[in-house]
Amino acid sequence: MKHSIAALFVILSSISINAQEIVSPNGKVKVVLNLPEKNAAHHLFYKALYKIGSKFVEVLPYSKLGINRAEEHFTDNLRFIAASKPVAIHDKYEMICGKRHECENFGTEKTFSFENSDHQPLDIVFRVYNDGVAFRYVFPNQSDIKINIISEATTYVLPDNTSRWMQPYDLSYEKFYPLNKTGLSANKEQEWGFPALYKVNNHPVWALISEADVTENNCAVKLSNLKKANEYQVTYPSARDNFKREGVITTLPWHSQWHTLIIGKLSDIVESTLITDVSEPSKLTNTDWIKPGAVSWIYWANNHGSKDYQKVVEYVDLAVEMNWPYVLIDWEWDVMANGGDINKAVDYAKSKGIKPLMWYNSGTSWLDPTPNDRLLTAEKRAKEFSWLNKIGVYGIKVDFFCRRSARYDGILY
Repeated sequence: MKHSIAALFVILSSISINAQEIVSPNGKVKVVLNLPEKNAAHHLFYKALYKIGSKFVEVLPYSKLGINRAEEHFTDNLRFIAASKPVAIHDKYEMICGKRHECENFGTEKTFSFENSDHQPLDIVFRVYNDGVAFRYVFPNQSDIKINIISEATTYVLPDNTSRWMQPYDLSYEKFYPLNKTGLSANKEQEWGFPALYKVNNHPVWALISEADVTENNCAVKLSNLKKANEYQVTYPSARDNFKREGVITTLPWHSQWHTLIIGKLSDIVESTLITDVSEPSKLTNTDWIKPGAVSWIYWANNHGSKDYQKVVEYVDLAVEMNWPYVLIDWEWDVMANGGDINKAVDYAKSKGIKPLMWYNSGTSWLDPTPNDRLLTAEKRAKEFSWLNKIGVYGIKVDFFCRRSARYDGILY
């Protein structure tokens, strides 16, 4: 790590540097970009700082930026063209469920424009919010020719002995977050899933690395520190993640997801809405049918409980006793026994005034949990949803999104 930082400063000191700063509206968060002058072409680096009292503390030391397409690289060959004027960002919106109903955040945005050695353009958009940093890559030119975006140089550098809590990468996102100060994983695979939490050494400042606004036209990523234990590089999907090809196939213009770094006290991390702040809003215009609420859930204490009709009855009765609106009937309901089946369980819940929700495998038949192949295609989903509506199920929990995306709970409509 010491050698890596030393080498970085040799690089930075060998070129003429144009340091650009972006500061959050509240003055607490700052990003510094070290940009080569317009006649130079080198790697790009950025760092993040947080203000404690009258001084800024380094949250993220200088870390690399850059992205690669199969036919064009935008890493060590970038020439700085221009920087936009600062733009004030004000996010204000309402959420149906989550941390709070009314969300609001303020930020400052600047766009930095570059060209690679083939004169192909790249924009990097930075937003510095009151509670963190978000940035994304943009290919602004227009083309209907398919391109393959294969990798990023984007890196998060942590100092030695940093306390970090990171989940070893797993397709199901079901690993634990143990305290780790070395950056080394037990399985030696050195890949990590989001989010990734760490505490700034010797300071009461925390940071949470994640991403936002993952769409059908970009992709979720993971982190890899295989090369250096304290340097976490953004890594695109591969065959190991059940992908047939590396990265993203798309046309231009294109933008990546937002890379995010939430910064502050631990309470700031917990309370932040930065992920939804920078994500595209829902396209649903009518959300009156969505009714969030507490649920009695069998799986947490009874892994195979949904196979047992009598156990399902207990959890329906629990929902009645606690005045909760929902019961979640989890995996293996398709082999329910001991006095009833799924139809009888749904009827019992409705007879008690409890709305039944049901678990579904998203369609990953290579995993054991059943039922596991009822939502894989549009035709299967239409058939299954029609049946669920007929028997009176109010919603579904879709599990095992094992293609570089986290799981979510969905509501049937």
